Amino acid sequence: RTREDQLSNRLNSSGLRERLSQVYGWFVKTNDDSPVYYVEIPKTGSSFTKAHIQKDVKKMGLFRKSGYNCSAFPNLKSFVIVREPLQRFLSGYGTVRGRVRNKAPFSSCNGTGLENEKRCYINFVNDFTSTGENINRYARGRTRYPYVFNHVLSQMWFLDIFPCKIDYVLHTENLSEEWGQLSKLLNVTSVLSYRGKGNNQNEGDKMKITRSVRNLFRNISTSTEKLIHYFKQDSTCFGYQH
Repeated sequence: RTREDQLSNRLNSSGLRERLSQVYGWFVKTNDDSPVYYVEIPKTGSSFTKAHIQKDVKKMGLFRKSGYNCSAFPNLKSFVIVREPLQRFLSGYGTVRGRVRNKAPFSSCNGTGLENEKRCYINFVNDFTSTGENINRYARGRTRYPYVFNHVLSQMWFLDIFPCKIDYVLHTENLSEEWGQLSKLLNVTSVLSYRGKGNNQNEGDKMKITRSVRNLFRNISTSTEKLIHYFKQDSTCFGYQH
């Protein structure tokens, strides 16, 4: 079966309706006014994509008002952009570490230097791969960046809370080519020319986790093995191999 089939035929998780408030995404304007929805997953080039797509705000309002009822939009088509899971996690971890700084779960990370950051990373991976989406417990009571830990959740988590069928899966690594194909299929008006990075308005608020440090993290074999196992479903469904 194709990746799209695997996603489209998934069973909705229990308690789905309770999590609809965290559905991410937008309707995208089309030349023929047909309903097309972009399911947003953080750290997949979503900031770049949101900045360039032409949003259909009216349809978005109706969708929310209907309680995210898919049948309210006959012939609804949806698409998602995904990314190689480990690369996405490393990028997401950089965002989490930078925005949370020395608050939980990094309360003990008050040292400096590379060894301190390695220890923080290893502890976070152990916690995350053991508790999964419950990593969001550290966000309780946060008024700034309350959804920051969503940057590391599995990509399937976001698809599970979207109540409609996923019709098309695009990949960050081939986004320019795949977006061109999608635009023709769905008459989408927006044009993307992806260059591998976008602008992040919050960049100044983040403590930098450099590319070289991310590469070092990737070479921590025990942590990488745990993450590969944890994100196995993502890798299988989206066609990534480890």
